[in-house]
Amino acid sequence: MPYKIKKSGQTRIFALSGDLKFGDHQIIETLTETLDKDAVRRLVIDLGQVEKLDSYGIGVLLKCDQLARDRAKPLVIRGVSGAIAKTLQMFKLDETLTVEWQ
Repeated sequence: MPYKIKKSGQTRIFALSGDLKFGDHQIIETLTETLDKDAVRRLVIDLGQVEKLDSYGIGVLLKCDQLARDRAKPLVIRGVSGAIAKTLQMFKLDETLTVEWQ
């Protein structure tokens, strides 16, 4: 899955694009490395350009949230709309994750 990491002060924004699906585990490794840096206080995952989200992709989001919680750093899911919003609502992830709707 293609992604870019943007810096905004002590916030890191992971801007994802394409499909978040089975096999996209590299983002978890990169996110873990990013969270472990002292200068990072907040993490944002921007799903604005994500077209599809399967069950594995949902697991990736939940794992990222757990990694952030373990380090006491807030995680926000941003840019959620359309089919991605419906998927998050269907699984009630909007009640578990911090979501900023588009």
